[in-house]
Amino acid sequence: MVTVLCLSFLLLAGVACQKEEKWVKKAAYVKPEIDRDPPIHFLSPEESMKTFYLPEGYHAELVVSEPMINEPVAMAWDANGRLFVAQMDTYMQDIDGTDEYMPWSKIMLLEDLDGDGRMDKSTVYIDSLVLPRIILPLDDRLIVAETFDHDLWSYRDTNGDGVADEKILLLADDVYDHANLEHQAANLTWNIDNWLYLSRGALRYRMTRGTFEVDTMRDAPNGQWGLTQDEAGRMHYSSAGGGTSTGLSITPRIWQPGDERKMGRWFSSTLAGDRYA
Repeated sequence: MVTVLCLSFLLLAGVACQKEEKWVKKAAYVKPEIDRDPPIHFLSPEESMKTFYLPEGYHAELVVSEPMINEPVAMAWDANGRLFVAQMDTYMQDIDGTDEYMPWSKIMLLEDLDGDGRMDKSTVYIDSLVLPRIILPLDDRLIVAETFDHDLWSYRDTNGDGVADEKILLLADDVYDHANLEHQAANLTWNIDNWLYLSRGALRYRMTRGTFEVDTMRDAPNGQWGLTQDEAGRMHYSSAGGGTSTGLSITPRIWQPGDERKMGRWFSSTLAGDRYA
């Protein structure tokens, strides 16, 4: 009797697995055939959108394009539906990278004034930056960091004209980053565990009652630009290069008393810019 029950269970499990396998295959994303030697010609935004390959049930809509933005590398929405776009205006403008490190880059503020889903107004929110790579809206502030510099700054528009007129140092770091600009920390992301993560490096950050905390993680991610999270709070880091992109995930855990002894060193920094307290 036991043998019969075991065999019945195994048969049912096998049927269930087969059904699940068929469902997964049907729902899987089908990668299109890649043209490895495509024609080289400029496309309008509308023409470019026609070349997008999207999974069934998805479609793309144009929100903003040139000349309202130029050389975009990162974007972030605030709670009011405004879009901040970081531009690396000096990045590789010629084969020699002439004037690449000049403070000529910008962060743009885009606004949809009529609610149709397309941006109508473009304002230079912050000017004279060196290749900005980190933008994160807070309440009415924007956290910003530039290439070669680990300082985190808060920018605010105090008079409502769409241009930042207040700049406050949130976290000071005097260490100059000599790495290739494509391999420096970027994409500051606010995870559901209330920590701020970067695409690479062992540090993560948290703001608590006016204090910027810095924590060292046990395993340092080594991503390049791409960073996102899923509904479980797992962080996914992408790397780029000549080969296939790869990724890894760090699963954050809720802090418990004593975790500072398990997960690494914990530091605090004041908003005035003291490195460690």
